[in-house]
Amino acid sequence: MIRIITDTLSDFTVEQAKEMNIDLMALSIRFGEESYQSGYEMTNEQFYEKLVTSKNSPSTAAVNAYDFEKKFKEYLDAGDEILAILFTKELSATFQSAFIAKGNLNSDKIHLIDTTTASVTQGLLVKTAVDMRAEGKSIEEIEQRITKATENTQFFAVLDTLEYLKRGGRISPTVAFVGGVLGLHPVVQIKNGKVNLVDKVKGNKSTNKWLINKLKELPADNSFPVFIGHTNALDKAEKLSAQLEEALSLSNLPIQCIGPSIGTHLGPGTVAVGYISK
Repeated sequence: MIRIITDTLSDFTVEQAKEMNIDLMALSIRFGEESYQSGYEMTNEQFYEKLVTSKNSPSTAAVNAYDFEKKFKEYLDAGDEILAILFTKELSATFQSAFIAKGNLNSDKIHLIDTTTASVTQGLLVKTAVDMRAEGKSIEEIEQRITKATENTQFFAVLDTLEYLKRGGRISPTVAFVGGVLGLHPVVQIKNGKVNLVDKVKGNKSTNKWLINKLKELPADNSFPVFIGHTNALDKAEKLSAQLEEALSLSNLPIQCIGPSIGTHLGPGTVAVGYISK
């Protein structure tokens, strides 16, 4: 059997992982002295509630090599093949932990993919692998298609506030203040393992329009799903879904709440799209 493993930065819930028959390796979230297993001891929605109220800025810790090795060995002993589709190594040590675990076990039945991306875009790659497994594709066929897709991953998020980019040191307090006065919403892209500030949108009504225009400018490959992400802003995400359906005839768009590692910088109220471009 092909075992598919990902991490909680894919934004899937524990329940969704069970439904897809995949393993979800948990990163840790720390607020001061309090530590939680992402997804298992704290949902993504609960994270944003605590982000707003906590005096401590959160930090996250990667999945360690021991946990990967234990999981890999369990499946190797059962005679299974393993495909791990993981958060970009540029932003987390999680992939490196899996790489170390594979080296320790020295097995060619372990296949690792660095998605070069995060969040809902990582999630759509995992979902594609799950669908291919259900179709009876070999692990080599799945690995080849997912690896090729990483060359065209797209993730764009329009933030509700500049406050959390300021807290993370990505913009200065002066820029955050002026942007807030002008009603500016920053647009963040994750590409090739980098988080980039690519634009600023003025006014709440322009946020979804920017994302829709980006999908027109850089169309999606319809052989892959388009995912919508949000940071505890389900109403905004549902509105974006309806507008995408009307403007681009996109339908059945999965909606996911974005996890802590990316969400720490985005802050609550963000909407995002993740897809594979043509």
